[in-house]
Amino acid sequence: MISEFITLWKDKPLITPKFIKSQWFVNRRFTIPAFLAEQRVKFFTEMQGTYYPDLVRAFYFNYKFRDGVGFTKVKGVDIILDDDIWENVAQFPIHDDTSPIPIVGIEGFNRIFAYRSFMRRPDQEIGRQLLAGPLKVDERLLHYLIVWILCPHGTNHAQCSEVDLMIIYAMLNHIPIHWPNIILDTMLKAKRLPQYPLPYSLLISRICEYKGINVSDEQSHNTTNANKIAENSLKQMKFIPFGNTYIHKDDMPPSDHEEEENPPTAHIPPVDSNIGSSSGVGGSSFSLEDHILNLNQRLEEFFLISITRHEEVIGLIRGLDSRTSNLEHEFDKYDEEHDMSQEF
Repeated sequence: MISEFITLWKDKPLITPKFIKSQWFVNRRFTIPAFLAEQRVKFFTEMQGTYYPDLVRAFYFNYKFRDGVGFTKVKGVDIILDDDIWENVAQFPIHDDTSPIPIVGIEGFNRIFAYRSFMRRPDQEIGRQLLAGPLKVDERLLHYLIVWILCPHGTNHAQCSEVDLMIIYAMLNHIPIHWPNIILDTMLKAKRLPQYPLPYSLLISRICEYKGINVSDEQSHNTTNANKIAENSLKQMKFIPFGNTYIHKDDMPPSDHEEEENPPTAHIPPVDSNIGSSSGVGGSSFSLEDHILNLNQRLEEFFLISITRHEEVIGLIRGLDSRTSNLEHEFDKYDEEHDMSQEF
């Protein structure tokens, strides 16, 4: 067990923990905080502070799921993910009338119809992959919170899974969600899939502290402003301020000044304005800081993809080793039987 942990789990990557400050969105007249408060996940999405990577890895290494209950052991302490944990650590109220996504789903839900209703331009053609880019600002932001905090994805943050769309649909239609069910399902996926980075670092660290596990000798990390979902995140999603709200840069109406300088018949060569300029109400260019932030996010996603490919290759190599070992065993067995037949 120890050798398996050191070999396969000791350096397993964690999903970068992110958080929001609801008041920031309230001040900018977003409706997101109301949905989070109604679903009782405001505290969970604002969770920040210290987390312990090795304890998170040990949590998942020993994690098991049976009869609808998750349980594990960390530093010899048994942990059952029961109502006590959900109510006192994650601060989820436990009700019987909540929707158990994705086990049962939502009656009458259709992912294509739902996705199209979330789009800024519902008549736009959609491809095989349902991407988050065409979504309206509230729906796009909800998806961002889902894939990074509520139901974290290992990769493909730009794609909308059926579960993502179901959660957005439930939140917009005031359907109470059974959040422990979603978290347990996500944890199980991270446990079973070798390429899946480990989610919920902050929640698991708070659970360990709640259970009295000694963390004084543990390596720790802390969330910073770089982990906060706010204006820079909206810029990455190509939403820019417009009056008292935010709109997608492609929906920005041209200003009178721009129309005078750029008549419809004029041909203006494309200019790269991503570096060295600042974004504002009248334009959609990014500052150098935003450009660097964009590059960092792309590098992070590239790193996760690289980890996935590396683990896939390692898995193939292990499979080849196993098959080679089996062949050697068969050859040895054949040689023994052949020798015995010659003796007789």
